[in-house]
This record gives sequence, structure tokens and C-alpha cells, in this order.
Amino acid sequence: MDEIWIWRRMEHPNLLPFIGGALIEPPYFAVSPYCAHGNVLQYISRHKDVDRLQLIIDITRGVDYLHSSHVVHGDLKARNVLINDQGTALVADFGLSRLHSLSSARSGVAGGPEGTMHWLAPELLKAEHVNPTVETDVWAFAMTLYELYTDGQIPFVDIADRPSLHRHLTAGHRPARLTNVALTGADLAWGLMQRCWLLSAKERPTFSWILTALTLLRPVFQTPDVEMLIQSPSQFRKMGWADSIFAQWPQGISALTNLLR
Repeated sequence: MDEIWIWRRMEHPNLLPFIGGALIEPPYFAVSPYCAHGNVLQYISRHKDVDRLQLIIDITRGVDYLHSSHVVHGDLKARNVLINDQGTALVADFGLSRLHSLSSARSGVAGGPEGTMHWLAPELLKAEHVNPTVETDVWAFAMTLYELYTDGQIPFVDIADRPSLHRHLTAGHRPARLTNVALTGADLAWGLMQRCWLLSAKERPTFSWILTALTLLRPVFQTPDVEMLIQSPSQFRKMGWADSIFAQWPQGISALTNLLR
């Protein structure tokens, strides 16, 4: 019920729209537009040449809006991203969305860790009474990126219980590096994943940071000399938009180099 009210007040081009529903007395339900393309995994399976990086930017914009509205999604994964008739990605399934305080590490809602196990951040796997946060959404976002660039592979799917998966992740294990680098933006996506999978939640980037990175660096991955640019970061200075990168990233060239490593 609370989740329907949250969804009702959310409005963004990259969120599944709320049309209406029954909110006064049970049975509660909500109505949204029908997305004939299905979820993003179904869409890319039928459209192999689709611009996956643009879909990722769509997802980032949607979740960034949620976080700016003090809402944590809590169950971000590829199957909870739908595609509309225009081929735009819509973040959906707000069943686990929670209001949160940006000044608090917790969402303020009692209950155990939610979401699908293999998308959960280590801090959610560790305890029974830890709630999703903006930082755990960032971890799940990286898992979602991994799905998009591996056509739906789920990392560590052979690990069947939370304690074992928690030990595996805290020991430093992460999904294998992407091999299908021919896909547009795969190297950029891999660099972002590494930052989003940092064990310390406070060190993970925000969705605002991620959106800035994707938007500013996208032109690099549309040039024929992308490999040269990755190997020689100084080449970025020759591009007209380089100054805006360094203005928004105090880390400067080292951050850019690490992102693409």
C-alpha cells in the first residue's frame, strides 16, 4: 500500500508511469502502461544491435530521480526494467521502494534485507535487519549492468545461500571481467562496475556521479579511436568537452584513467 502511494507521486521519463489504482481499501492494485517489448533482457535478446549504453543511461536517470526524491528502489535488476514503445528503459517494480533520509544510512523502515539475493550488496547479506539504501542500489545497479553486457548472466549463481555469498564477496571476489568488449560502452560499463562494487558502501559513487560520468564520457565510446584514448588519457584534453569533465571531477585525470582501466 505505501509503495503504491510512493509510486503515485513519482513522475519521470525513465520510470514506469502510474496510471491509477485502488488505494482506499483492499484489494489494492495499481495500473501502468503495457510495455509490449517486455523487460530489458527480453528486448536486447531480440535487438542485438541496440545501444546498451543508452539503456544504461536511461536506468541511471530513473534511479537518480528516485534518490533525489528520497526513495530507495531496493530491488534493482534487469527484469525490473521495462522498455516502452520508443525503446526507452523504464525503471519499474517499486514493490520494495522505500522512503529514506539522505542524511541517514538506513531507510528507516523495519525489516530484513530484501531484493533478490545475487543482486544484494554485502551489507544486506550480512544481517537480518538491515534495510536497502542508496548505496545498496548502486551495488545492484552494477549487477544490472553486468546482466546487460552478458545477455542475462547472473554472477555467482552457483552460491545458494546468503552467508556463503557474503563470505565470497567480502573475500574480494567479483564477477569475471566482461569479454564481449565489442559492445558499445562495455569498457566504460566495466570501469563503473568496479567502483559500484567497492566493499565500503561510503566509497561507492552516487547515481548523480554515475550519470555525469556516462553522459560526459559517452562521446569517447562513439569514436573510432576509443582504444587509443583509453591507452593515452592525455588525448582527452584535445576534445572539446574535456574541460567539463575535469571541472566536475576533482580527482582529475587519475579518476578518468581509473574509470577506464
